[in-house]
Amino acid sequence: MGAEKKWLFTLFSAAMLSLIFILHLSMSAITSPGDDFPTPIFRGPHYPPTFAYYISGGPGSKDQIFRLFLAVYHPRNRYLLHLRREASDDERRALAAAVVAVPAVRNFRNADVVGKPNRINFMGASNMAETLRAAAILLKVDSGWDWFITLSASDYPLVTQDGWLMSLMVSPSLYIRKNQNVGRREERIQPIVVDPALYLARRSQIFQATKKRPTPDGFKIFTGSSWVTLSRKFLEYCILGWENLPRTLLMYFNNVMLSEEGSLVTTVHGPSPSPDSGGGEDADKILKILVKTGGDGCSDSKVKNSLDRAAVTVSPALVTEVVKRLSNAGALALSFFRWAEKQRGFQYSSQSYNALIEALGKIKQFTVAWALIGDMHRRGLLTKDTFALISRRYARARKVKEAVEAFNRMEKFGLRYDSADFNRLIDILCKSRSVAKAQEVFDNMKKSKRFELDVKSYTMLLEGWGQEKNLPKVMEVYGEMKDVGLVPDVVTYGIIIDAYCKDKKYNDAIKLFDEMLERGCEPTPHIYCTLINGLGSGKKLSEAIGFFERMKASGITPTIPTYNALIGAYCWSEKIADAHRVIEEMRNLGNGPNSRTYDIILHHLIRARKTKEAYELFQRMGSEGEAPPMLSTYEIVMRMFCNEGRVDMALRVWEQMKSCGFLPGMQMFSMLILSLCDDNRLDEACNYFQEMLDVGIRPPANMFSKLKQSLIDQGKNDKVLSLGKRIDDLRKTPLLGGAS
Repeated sequence: MGAEKKWLFTLFSAAMLSLIFILHLSMSAITSPGDDFPTPIFRGPHYPPTFAYYISGGPGSKDQIFRLFLAVYHPRNRYLLHLRREASDDERRALAAAVVAVPAVRNFRNADVVGKPNRINFMGASNMAETLRAAAILLKVDSGWDWFITLSASDYPLVTQDGWLMSLMVSPSLYIRKNQNVGRREERIQPIVVDPALYLARRSQIFQATKKRPTPDGFKIFTGSSWVTLSRKFLEYCILGWENLPRTLLMYFNNVMLSEEGSLVTTVHGPSPSPDSGGGEDADKILKILVKTGGDGCSDSKVKNSLDRAAVTVSPALVTEVVKRLSNAGALALSFFRWAEKQRGFQYSSQSYNALIEALGKIKQFTVAWALIGDMHRRGLLTKDTFALISRRYARARKVKEAVEAFNRMEKFGLRYDSADFNRLIDILCKSRSVAKAQEVFDNMKKSKRFELDVKSYTMLLEGWGQEKNLPKVMEVYGEMKDVGLVPDVVTYGIIIDAYCKDKKYNDAIKLFDEMLERGCEPTPHIYCTLINGLGSGKKLSEAIGFFERMKASGITPTIPTYNALIGAYCWSEKIADAHRVIEEMRNLGNGPNSRTYDIILHHLIRARKTKEAYELFQRMGSEGEAPPMLSTYEIVMRMFCNEGRVDMALRVWEQMKSCGFLPGMQMFSMLILSLCDDNRLDEACNYFQEMLDVGIRPPANMFSKLKQSLIDQGKNDKVLSLGKRIDDLRKTPLLGGAS
């Protein structure tokens, strides 16, 4: 065994540092097509994501790999095909020849075949190493893809990629599913194993040591599928490695059975996870402390004293996660940030700053927000996202002029303003219901000719007028778009179909759908979802079901949003039992339901005055880990009880919400305080009013007027003066901003 024990590859060399030999079908990223395929490839936030496929198989699977490759091929995507080491070179060359013979591949140059494969043992770490190696190759040869998908030659036939497209457009997670209940899998984690495919020249069985090691305490173990769908950003984090966690886990899982089931998912949830992941149980722990602290009166000293006793390890991801979840409590978020920046392990980051600016913008603390932007600039952390964020908060506060000025200030901070930024500003104004201002900015840009207005520019304006239910303006902008020679794309069609549905012009919506098909523009799941929603809300149930079945017949797998649209259609027609039948179908397919599913049914039960059934459904949510209530769910149920004058039940839901770490916003505070006033429980109303002020939320004028009048009617003028002074202090004295 002397010669065989030669170390051909270590895990690092196999995963990251291996010399990559590829039979080049192309080493260039997807580019503009040639004469045979004149259709351009569009990418961006308003277009579907792009996939990088890694398709692998063993000896004799050339035809299966090629068949699967053709089934999932699209010019937008990137492909890496891998015949394992045991396959012959002749079979590998035959696969390469078959791929390059495809006219579209020759034209778009977006497929490669691995020329020097490694040996793989699916029970050991070599499979994980080869997956990382494939990701490294795809990162090198193409800079444009968004998601990495691994497939086996045996995965044909499989569902179409439309299901992935819709899922990843509406829920851009790092992974699809994970599980911390490791259970029996821990038996595979504790034994120390050696994968011979990493070290030996000849295939052999895995060696297992007699001793076991304890489960690590430096990170929690999570498990998932060995067939992964991962974001590009996460893979860059794992392979380029801006900190030590990926390498630590890589070395640990090097000696674990079926390591690919745990390594990548555990990396996401480690103590110093990637920028896209959260802080886990520590974040939950901190949130519960802060919710209680906020209820007792928020101050920096109270927050510091409470958190100093929490014994949590601060990390950049933890800070970002907590601040994001405090987005409805800007004052509390700022107090937490001040505490965190003095802790070991804290690092300033664009993500945490932006989350804090978002929270402060919600309570109109723009002076503090600009102080933080100055800090970001000095630390080199300022990005265009920051200006988009503060502009959005100005726009939501109905400060439209300031929103435009804030966005334009980015150039004063050394950031160049381009056409993509202009489109983003139009999008912000439209989504903040300032569409008339967006139209004005759009028209001024058209006159200045500083940037060339493109399909995206018009599409965002179309969407804005569509949300305003102003169909004449939608058609006016649409006509102008066609007059300047711009060709509508699938996003444009979807927006106009939605506008027709909102105006209850269902026949026009269906006619445009058919026109889109005639022009060779394939509808996306989102367009089907729009039609099902629109027809369902118009109580045209049979037509809505027809489009659902039509979508399935076209080969598109229904996603959770599509099922939710169908459930809504049944609910609008008061067929709640059928809606629950669809939920069972979703469960059987492993495709939901989610919290939004239950929110839809709750809404319709409440409309039908079925309070008991609604509350029973609410109580069942979250059982067995399925679809727990979200903040929107608590708001729906609280409003139900407040409207019925059942304030005690509303308070019960309020306490349940806070015990789960959710912080109420202005609307929920206002709803509860007004209900307490109606129930003549003014002391409690004042307590919740104080809590609202403590977390930095300014009360709406109508709510304070009602509370003030109720207090005056009971002769509590001193309390009115006290509360009025608190509001003036909050309005006139901004929070102390800036980081130290």
